[in-house]
Amino acid sequence: MIRTVPGKGTYVNALDPSAAQAELQVKLQQLVLQASQSGVTIADLITWLTKMEDQSL
Repeated sequence: MIRTVPGKGTYVNALDPSAAQAELQVKLQQLVLQASQSGVTIADLITWLTKMEDQSL
């Protein structure tokens, strides 16, 4: 991650994988809740993720 300190510069922070994964999990929980409220099932989300994974290969 990049951190900018006014008057000092921009620095690259070491990425803590467990902290990044925890942050992603929180975001995913929010997304699943929003999807559910919109009528999108977890199965739909899995299908979409699988398609995205296939496209990125």
